[in-house]
Amino acid sequence: MLPHIHVIFGIIICSIISLIFPISLFELAVIFISSTVLIDLDHYFRYILIKKSVNPFSFWNWYKKGKEKHKEFSRSENRKFKEPLFIFHSVEFWVLILILSFFFPIFLFVLIGIVIHMFVDLAHLAYCEGMIYPKLSIIYTVYKDKNKKKFFDF
Repeated sequence: MLPHIHVIFGIIICSIISLIFPISLFELAVIFISSTVLIDLDHYFRYILIKKSVNPFSFWNWYKKGKEKHKEFSRSENRKFKEPLFIFHSVEFWVLILILSFFFPIFLFVLIGIVIHMFVDLAHLAYCEGMIYPKLSIIYTVYKDKNKKKFFDF
């Protein structure tokens, strides 16, 4: 899902939350930032690990190129390739954030932001008939993809 879609949904949902719940502007900002920006940093970190570059413009071009390559293949052909790992999108990470929220309440707002982000991501994947499991569990994705080939340099 492209960033501007997450920003739009983040604004709408944060506006609704602010009308229903008495939360501070800071807490609302944490929800908005975690739902629109922070959770998708795992895409950028993946780029850094693969390409050994921190250039955000090169990342964006690389990401768009990978998306276009994916579109060249049918759904059955795409299933032959390993799915990318997105740690911040995984249930394993969510559990960590949930545990941290018992000790540091601000993490509850981070978790709310993640839930908002994941709702938008999963709705998009369902609409596009994409694979949902890579956005849910790192462990399951590694298990499922152990005999698949790597998708080029993406």
